[in-house]
Amino acid sequence: MLALASLGGAIGMTQTATAAMVPIVPTSQVVQAGPYRLDLGDPDKDDRVFEGPIKIAGANGKGCTVSDDVALVTRPLALLNGKLLYVTTFSGSEARVQVVDAATCAVKWRSAEFEGVPKFTATAVHLPNRTFPIKDSGLPSQ
Repeated sequence: MLALASLGGAIGMTQTATAAMVPIVPTSQVVQAGPYRLDLGDPDKDDRVFEGPIKIAGANGKGCTVSDDVALVTRPLALLNGKLLYVTTFSGSEARVQVVDAATCAVKWRSAEFEGVPKFTATAVHLPNRTFPIKDSGLPSQ
């Protein structure tokens, strides 16, 4: 049986790696997320809402700024596999989840607006009205 497992690896069969969704709980404007330093913008008095725009600096010192559309940042936030930043934003009573490539600051995925609080796991983005499985690329399905 062990020989078959080894042979499977040798002939190009892949094994699914376990994704790591690391929660980010900001307690101030600047927070460390894996190899990235995030500046979330000016906080409210309770450090629960940040004005944005998000500025990201990598370990190499290079940085970028995320689009102004990713503003009024709130919890939950998370970093998937050390490279994709899952961000909850809101306007009024409507929230939205946006996925940002931490290395380039490009928005890679955006949910429709919803009311309520999302939940992030290594396998899915759970909105109050819908669940989006996370694909191998790290992005939620449509």
